Amino acid sequence: RRSRNIEAMLDAGKYFLRKQKRSVGVDNDELIKIAIKSMGLDELKPFNPKERIIEYLLGCFRIHTPVRLQSDLQAQGKGDQLLVDICRKTGAGTYLAQREVKKFIDEKRFEKSGIALKYISLSPPVYPQLWGEFLFNLSAFDLLLNCGPKAKDIISEATPLI
Repeated sequence: RRSRNIEAMLDAGKYFLRKQKRSVGVDNDELIKIAIKSMGLDELKPFNPKERIIEYLLGCFRIHTPVRLQSDLQAQGKGDQLLVDICRKTGAGTYLAQREVKKFIDEKRFEKSGIALKYISLSPPVYPQLWGEFLFNLSAFDLLLNCGPKAKDIISEATPLI
């Protein structure tokens, strides 16, 4: 199953082809190349969407938190134990989880490890979409492609500081 970010890149490729009055009947790799070129993602350095897509989004939203791969942390365990180990290896004293997953989390495991567990509720922002009725819970690329530089402000207003 493809990620929502890759789906957004495919949609962007089709959008730019339609804008140029060209056929959208090309393979997915070509659609992604068209999206990358049309959005200028490769102007400063080669852009590999499989490696750089998260960093690109963070830059667009002016978020300066470093990205660390789980594989680089060498974290151990499954489920809650894996989350606790990731928190330990990154020096996190608090783990934020969406309220909807509370029933799946072993709170005592976090407590025993000295890691505070906080539940948050997130409301997806409503923003202007170019095609028809608003669809909730699409990718950050959808917000970015529809709203451009205003996307950062929309995210900030919808997600209060915790």
